[in-house]
Amino acid sequence: MTDVRTADLNDRTWPSDAPFYCPSPTCEMFIGAAAAGPPGEMRMLALMGSRGVGKTSAALYACIEVADRMIRDGYGWALPLRVAVVRDTFINLQRTSCVSFDQARAKGLPLEFANGGRQIRLMDGDKALVHWELFGVDQPKDVDNLQGFQCGILWPEEVAPAAGFTSGVPREVVGVGV
Repeated sequence: MTDVRTADLNDRTWPSDAPFYCPSPTCEMFIGAAAAGPPGEMRMLALMGSRGVGKTSAALYACIEVADRMIRDGYGWALPLRVAVVRDTFINLQRTSCVSFDQARAKGLPLEFANGGRQIRLMDGDKALVHWELFGVDQPKDVDNLQGFQCGILWPEEVAPAAGFTSGVPREVVGVGV
């Protein structure tokens, strides 16, 4: 797999074709926090900020960092890391969140889209390292789709309602997801 890394302006030795992601200091701390802690520990991390500051990209790379840590710590056998990405509607996932995945793929991240964009996989050759499953909660009953879904990360995207823009993720998502 091509190295995925964060920016270090003093390190210019990395391959020029490797995807390059330069997170803000807040996003960098979030990525580090996502990968820290003992394996199997249940934690809730929140990344907050205004629209367009890179929260979705930071979450995407945080998932990759968790998978990378699993490999380093001897848990590679448990891959792919399964991630449930939940938003108020699937259309809003396509309209905004999937754009971040598309941008990462355009930069060279080996992502494969499947099932009409409802599944995204980070690939290392023919092996998936991270598998994102996208859930739109278009109706309250859609929360039931999370029941029984086994994942290592629950990623509620854009949880708070935005005036006239989104309805937010129902609070039941966290309860059912956990």
